Amino acid sequence: NLNWNGTGRIYWNESNTMSQPFYSVTSASLTWEKGKFGASLWGKNLFDEEYKAFYFVSMQHPFFSLGKSREIGISLHLNL
Repeated sequence: NLNWNGTGRIYWNESNTMSQPFYSVTSASLTWEKGKFGASLWGKNLFDEEYKAFYFVSMQHPFFSLGKSREIGISLHLNL
């Protein structure tokens, strides 16, 4: 499985003076199954794209929250 998601341009304020350009995130997974058992090797944001997830103002100070960095994992499953 291979996924590619693109987003942009995002404007962060009402006056459109703060923005984030287009960015994309690539994810993939590879699954193996044998009988009742299975395993998946997966990765999200494989190219470690840096992006801002959201923006807010608190007590007149602007803050950005960064998006998730690269994640890689293994999932095991048993079908009953």
